[in-house]
Amino acid sequence: MAELIYVCATDGTPLMPTHRLGKVARWLKSGRAHWAHGRRDTIILTDVQKHVQPLTLGIDAGFSTIGESVVDTQNHREVYAAEFSHVKGEKQRNDQRRMYRQMRRSRLRHRQARFNNRKKPIGWYAPSIQHKLDNHLKEIQRIKQFLPIQTVIVEAGVFDNHKLTNPKVHGKAYQEGPMAGYHDVKSYVYTRDNHRCAVCGHVFPESQLRAHHLLMRHDGGTNNPANLITVCVSCHNGANHLSNGPLKQLEQNAQLAVDQRGAFFINAVHSWLPQQTKVMLTSGYITARYRRQYEVTKSHHDDAFVIAGGTDADERVNEWHEIQKLRHNNRSLSKFYDAKFVDIRNGAIKSGQELSSGRTMRRLDVNYDNQRLYRGEQVRQGHWSIRRNHYQIRPGDKVLTRYGEQTAMGVNSNGANVLFKMGGKTKSQSVKTIICLHHLNGWQEAIQVVNKV
Repeated sequence: MAELIYVCATDGTPLMPTHRLGKVARWLKSGRAHWAHGRRDTIILTDVQKHVQPLTLGIDAGFSTIGESVVDTQNHREVYAAEFSHVKGEKQRNDQRRMYRQMRRSRLRHRQARFNNRKKPIGWYAPSIQHKLDNHLKEIQRIKQFLPIQTVIVEAGVFDNHKLTNPKVHGKAYQEGPMAGYHDVKSYVYTRDNHRCAVCGHVFPESQLRAHHLLMRHDGGTNNPANLITVCVSCHNGANHLSNGPLKQLEQNAQLAVDQRGAFFINAVHSWLPQQTKVMLTSGYITARYRRQYEVTKSHHDDAFVIAGGTDADERVNEWHEIQKLRHNNRSLSKFYDAKFVDIRNGAIKSGQELSSGRTMRRLDVNYDNQRLYRGEQVRQGHWSIRRNHYQIRPGDKVLTRYGEQTAMGVNSNGANVLFKMGGKTKSQSVKTIICLHHLNGWQEAIQVVNKV
């Protein structure tokens, strides 16, 4: 049982939590309470009067992680602490969805005309930003389900992104950046690099050049010119993108620009969140000052504790919740497994992508680095795996097996067996004989013990 049990009234109104675990056990046994929200740290009482103390929720807004802390300022104690991590791989899935949609549209015999008067609505954000904004609002609403929150305080300041790269900028210099006079980012990058390929060193016309990201977008790279280099069509192939390719070596040797996505996102939180719910805003320098004054360690949930009004006189919780946002459902119906070949040069086993022709565009007749010549014996044939069903048990679910409570790794045999690891070995059990204790419905939670000095 958890260190602290959260309590709700019969109608779902959140009440004050309790640490009297023995009393909670007696309530559950006598029927005066039952578990709520499918969790094992929240109960619903059948008959109770509503007496609560106002609580303050502190939110440390973040591009990758949200810090959360609830403080009872009257009784000088912290009642909840958590760190919420956003779902990863959003851009790759959006790119894949766009690719599949374009392929479907290209196969239609007739497509309805699309006009150039379309525009994005006011307040529109890219999907990779919007879902992070939504997570902040959903977390506030989730915590309000089991704790009587009266005040919500969010740390979200306003940043000048231009000054982050050039602190001396002022006046009209904001309109006269390094790309002033260029049509787009690509034109600036090609001119800056003198139309010379960074891999082979030859000069090419713009039609045979590509702007390559040193740090890939799915790894956190941006479209900042400092993260772009000029590469010719021939050298911009799949083999050069691999871990031992020249493009990967250029990334390791490059001085990457400061990532400003976090500053832009905090600006978005500052303007968007107060329009959705009632919150109070604070700034990071205030949090840092009080954190040093009260000698609080630096972490996301510690910052949230200070934001909520916590001081060195308040009693901290012994455990905090580590929450990872997951996809609700993997909608991919097929997956391709690449073929494997023997490299005749050294006998190593390589994939078909590594030993490819290097061709990226059929309409351009250029001399690609053809690695297909070195394919030897085929070790494994490439194939597609088609999903024919969606299964109830997913990786990470808590299941009750004949060996006790285990964490599911997935299923096999078309969903007939559940896989789990025990003692370093993978075991399986029929799905008909196991009980699902906790299903990961979009997020995974773990309890972390606070390290006290």
